[in-house]
Amino acid sequence: MVELVYPSEQYKDSFIRAVKEFVAFKDTFFGQLKRFSSFDDNRLENDFYEYIIRPTEDERNGIGLAEGQVAHTVLWGVENGEFISRIDIRHELNDTLQNFGGHIAYAVRPTRRGHGYAKESVRLALAYAREKLNISTALMTADYRNEASVKTIVGLLKEYGGTLDVPYLKDDGSVNLRFWIKTKK
Repeated sequence: MVELVYPSEQYKDSFIRAVKEFVAFKDTFFGQLKRFSSFDDNRLENDFYEYIIRPTEDERNGIGLAEGQVAHTVLWGVENGEFISRIDIRHELNDTLQNFGGHIAYAVRPTRRGHGYAKESVRLALAYAREKLNISTALMTADYRNEASVKTIVGLLKEYGGTLDVPYLKDDGSVNLRFWIKTKK
């Protein structure tokens, strides 16, 4: 059973293996692919705390945010000591996040997809958003071509309640679906 934890050096080796999976898989829908592709392998291996952990702590506390970025909590879904998923919960929405990204974004490592980890990770993220951030309805977005993500989010929408909002037309002509999901059943 997956649990959400704050990023920790305890999961360093598993996280590094997952980064390599994401990069090798070249998932076009995974918004963090560019970030993972640009990771410095040496820093991942030798400076994990300063390179990965501290920035997530700072971002959660609103410290050193880039222009246009909001405070957000990064959580890792883990099971039996293995990194399974990455969850990003934005504490508030800005204009960009209203259309692309929303409150909750997630990614499941490629070798663990298709086993319910996405849905379970997001269920836990919805609880976190409600309990820690007082978010009663969370926005989630997905490219309409990302069938797996759309299926996961629609399943959660049916389970928790909410609405499908007006889609957002991206610059490349594709459509981003926007779902408002209640954080409590």
